[in-house]
Amino acid sequence: HDYSLEPKVFEIKVMYVLENFAVLHNGVDTFGFSLQEGRSTLIEFSVKQSIYLANETEPREIYLPNFRYAGTVDTPNASFDVNGSLGILSLRAMDSGNAPNIELQTWIELSSSQNDSYAVTIRNHFLRNLSITPFKGANDIWTNVETLRIDPSTTSKVEITLLTDSSTDYIEIELTREINQEQSYPLTFSLDQLETRCGLAEESTVTAYYSNQLVFNITVTCSPYVSGKIVYTLAFQVDDNYRSKISDIENYQLHIYSHSGTSSNEGKIVKLAVNSQSINYVDITNYKSDKVTNTGGSIVYTVTQQLVSILSPGNSSFMFVNVDPSYAYYEYMTLTYQAYDTKTQQ
Repeated sequence: HDYSLEPKVFEIKVMYVLENFAVLHNGVDTFGFSLQEGRSTLIEFSVKQSIYLANETEPREIYLPNFRYAGTVDTPNASFDVNGSLGILSLRAMDSGNAPNIELQTWIELSSSQNDSYAVTIRNHFLRNLSITPFKGANDIWTNVETLRIDPSTTSKVEITLLTDSSTDYIEIELTREINQEQSYPLTFSLDQLETRCGLAEESTVTAYYSNQLVFNITVTCSPYVSGKIVYTLAFQVDDNYRSKISDIENYQLHIYSHSGTSSNEGKIVKLAVNSQSINYVDITNYKSDKVTNTGGSIVYTVTQQLVSILSPGNSSFMFVNVDPSYAYYEYMTLTYQAYDTKTQQ
């Protein structure tokens, strides 16, 4: 049909033109999360500020946020503070004892009447249900040892059990070097925060430094949240370059906290005693010297691969002393000589 000969009026209705409506908690779009009793959090709403609908010449304003609290009114377990101009909802869990989840509905509102079909359609389309679970937090922190002894040649492990009513809870740790009863100094980690949240990684490794010297490599593993507890295993290994520098017992303390901060023993301490490496054995090997040359005024000895047990007068040999393990700590070595009597063979 040739519409140039017969003018025709078209009516175009644009629906669902809003994009990227987001309800953000800790910067992540969410449909629900856990909130500890007595703590506050923010929910942010993100969307365009205005919208054109149909053949309107002026944009309609968008109002944020709008929400409905669907919890029990006479026994509230949350309080709210809404600032619509900023699009932020502040929420605080009041009581988690046998309290149901906090159910919220959020939506966007256009500058129009409730009967406006555009506004109603858009509101229904972007309606978001949020479920917030209140919890108390950690109750106790257990460890399988009070003192962990660490040898440079081995890996030593401590098991930590976090008792909590939140599956998103986790432990936080600190390490200190104990110089004496009055002096202790913190160790620094290669990461700003040692990651101990289960589910983010099955296993994570972090390094710990004292006075810019790498001391420990720590491997963290944990089991999933089951029956109100999360079990962690921290494996400590002395760094290769530090093992030979331990001349005496070095004392450290592992301080363990819950992220929720409500355990009856926050700052649970496990003592770490790092021993110097003892010598397993000393082996001496003697190799025959092939020749001796004078090069530029310097005497140069050439060693062979031939083992010798008898040294004739006028000849030379090379003695190699092997200490196992090579990183065992010692300050000096004493070699003694005793003449061999061929007659008595002693």
